[in-house]
Amino acid sequence: MAEKIAGVDVLLYVNVGDEATPQYMVLGGQGDATLTREAEEIDVSAKTDEGGYGDSLVGRKRWSLECGGFIVAGDAALDKLEELYDAREKVDVELRYPNGKTYKGSAYITEFSLEFPQDDGSQYSLTLSGASALTITTQP
Repeated sequence: MAEKIAGVDVLLYVNVGDEATPQYMVLGGQGDATLTREAEEIDVSAKTDEGGYGDSLVGRKRWSLECGGFIVAGDAALDKLEELYDAREKVDVELRYPNGKTYKGSAYITEFSLEFPQDDGSQYSLTLSGASALTITTQP
């Protein structure tokens, strides 16, 4: 029987190293993450389509990842995200299931908010917009 996966066990990792020596660390304080994958729809409808229904093809694909959580002081992954955001450089990320399935890609940080409410913990939210293919691997 297939095993269900709890969302709390799926974690976002950030490459805090460089391209030559990658070092992935979990982004601390995570509360949620949403991976969105989309594809453009290309309308190729013609008068002669069967049954009078239109037709379409799949065009370019794109992905994004939204994540939020509580700020953890000294978190190397959060510090790296701030550094790359300021430099307008890509970040390499991995979204990992506990069973080894991993989504990996490079992205630009297109939104990065920090919140400091009086009656709650300090929080971050960010949007990563894919700048490479999103590869999927499965490891036992």
